[in-house]
Amino acid sequence: MAKFIVAKDFHIELDNCKYGSPYIRIKMPIDFSYLDLIQIIKIYTNYKDTYEWDFFFPYYQMNLLSKHKKEELGNIKIRQYFEVPPNMDCIYGPIKINIGKMAKSFNKYHKVYPVAFEAAGIFPSEEEFRNKKLLKDITKKYTEEDLKEFNSILKEYFKNKYKISDEIYPGEESFYGNMLIKK
Repeated sequence: MAKFIVAKDFHIELDNCKYGSPYIRIKMPIDFSYLDLIQIIKIYTNYKDTYEWDFFFPYYQMNLLSKHKKEELGNIKIRQYFEVPPNMDCIYGPIKINIGKMAKSFNKYHKVYPVAFEAAGIFPSEEEFRNKKLLKDITKKYTEEDLKEFNSILKEYFKNKYKISDEIYPGEESFYGNMLIKK
């Protein structure tokens, strides 16, 4: 029997700046943790944990994940809270990052690292938003070479962290596939 895990396509975009919404679209296993999601954003943006990372779901007016310490987010799987709401917000200091599932993006996935398949704009640096320069126009776009480099960093990080188990998820009707385990 072939090994596979379930992945979805997500967008990660800046939500509260006037120059538009720089974003990345990424194919990612839903069995990743919220700490993995923070790591993906950090790789993409070069943010260094200067501020707290808070997640909340605007549709439900609940702040389920922000009450957890960063270490605990490593044990909470994306699929635990992200099955119903179409998106969530991640607050990092003065910026709001919107993370959403793309419509009809359920994939059988044989790799254990995310793949970015589209990127545009550039998120502001921490120095820029510390100096309140969020409203400037961003003209630089990511090139295909930038995206290849980003993908290689993601691949290297996650291939050393996870592997696909031989074990199938027990008793979950909505989720079929092998378990993802840390190496």
